[in-house]
Amino acid sequence: MAMGGMLSLLTGCSGSPPWGAWSKQPTPEQIQAVMGRPLETFIYFSRYDVYQNELTREYIYQENNEWVRSSAPPSRIAEAKLQASPFVTLSLRDGPDKSHTQAHNHYPADREKNPTLMASTP
Repeated sequence: MAMGGMLSLLTGCSGSPPWGAWSKQPTPEQIQAVMGRPLETFIYFSRYDVYQNELTREYIYQENNEWVRSSAPPSRIAEAKLQASPFVTLSLRDGPDKSHTQAHNHYPADREKNPTLMASTP
């Protein structure tokens, strides 16, 4: 009986997430192991609906209903003005193009908010 109890402690719970029940916030390495790729983090400038990949510094935004990836922000916005605007930090599993509706609805353009981290589930 004691051996069975010890075995269940070592193997974990069947309902546990792949990174272990002991951790509610997996590390980037654990996320990459489960997802097979790293989780990308983006700065979302909600006032302008512009994202910036934190790692590559690439800007992602919509222009004429198409998603654009560029080393520069949209021409209608000065980079200094964009960088000085309110933002949130988002960890997106599927990238801005697939997650934009949720981000746009959750972080309205005029909402002043301290930077936060939002992670989508694997």
